[in-house]
This record gives sequence, C-alpha cells and structure tokens, in this order.
Amino acid sequence: MSKLEFSTFKCFGCTLKGKKKVWGQGNYKNKVIFIGEAPGANEEKFGKPFIGRSGNLLNIMLGEAGIDRELFYVTNVVKCRPYNNRKPRVNEISWCERLLKLEIAKIKPYLIVTLGSTATNVILPNSKSMKLIVGKINKIKIDSYLYLVFPIYHPSYVLRGGIGSEEYLNLFLSLKKVICGIYLTQYRRLRWLISEICGK
Repeated sequence: MSKLEFSTFKCFGCTLKGKKKVWGQGNYKNKVIFIGEAPGANEEKFGKPFIGRSGNLLNIMLGEAGIDRELFYVTNVVKCRPYNNRKPRVNEISWCERLLKLEIAKIKPYLIVTLGSTATNVILPNSKSMKLIVGKINKIKIDSYLYLVFPIYHPSYVLRGGIGSEEYLNLFLSLKKVICGIYLTQYRRLRWLISEICGK
C-alpha cells in the first residue's frame, strides 16, 4: 500500500504535525495486519516500521514461529515519532486513529494483530487488561465490518523484562495456528500462502 494513497491526509491539530511520517509496509493483500504503537528513532530515520530493537525481536519471534514478516502488513497507530520516545498522547492517537481506520478499511484484513496496549486499546476500546485478552481471539465491528483481533504484548514490553522470551514465543506459535485456521477454513483459495506458512 503506497503512502500516496494517504497523501491528502492532513494533521492540522496534531502536536506531531510536521514530523516525518513512517508509513505501513508489507504485503497487505494477504489480509493480516500487525499494528504497533509508534515509530522510534530508527524507524523515523529510515522511514520503515519496526526496524529498531523492538523490530528485531519481532522478526526473531516471527521467524522462530515459522512466519515470514514480509508476507504481511506492518504499521503503527501513530505515524510520527513522539518527542523523546514518550508514549503517544491522546491528541496524537486521535488524529492518527483516523488514518489507521483508513488503512483497515482499504485492506479489510482477515486478522488484526495488535502489538501492545496502545494499539489494543485503539482497536478494542472497551477491552480489559492486556493480561486477560492477550493471545486470545477478539471480535470488533469497525464501520459495519466485523474483524478478528489477536492482541500480543509489544516487543518493548519483553525487552523491559515484562515476560520471558519463551512465553512470548508461545504467543507467536498460537498466532500461527490462528492464521492457519483462518486460511484453511475460510480462504482456501490462498493455497500457496497456506503451504508457505502452515506447511512449516
């Protein structure tokens, strides 16, 4: 999905306006979206989501679970790096949430994977504690479409010692089962993708 599709989107009231936007990247045609919180320093520098320490851990977990990141679309709730890497403010989330909803509306994903509490609270606004919903399938209706949502902890939470790497990997192994279950039961026409992911 090209950033040109969103080139007319204006952020007049956002406190991050004027900063470099980091657009979502990856294969959106396979209908799975990973949504994080916001770009960091490396992401801002190179213009790609999840390429810093958190992105490295995400790649490792996906790889060990047998999931190729390049097959799916990765984006963030907030498209610009918050000052000093702080958590995004309500104002910033509110402005970018509209852009995120446009991404979702264009892709109409089979599955939304939220990485961390910020993304989870945006997609599942009435959700309970992350501990109660992480690793479980949730459903949410957005603009009359029903989506499946699979919350996972943000990689930065693991890097801070929130949970161990083995527990974190188990979430990605569960995610792989969910993706394969969706493809095998509902979207068997994607035979090459089923073979690529679920055959491993």
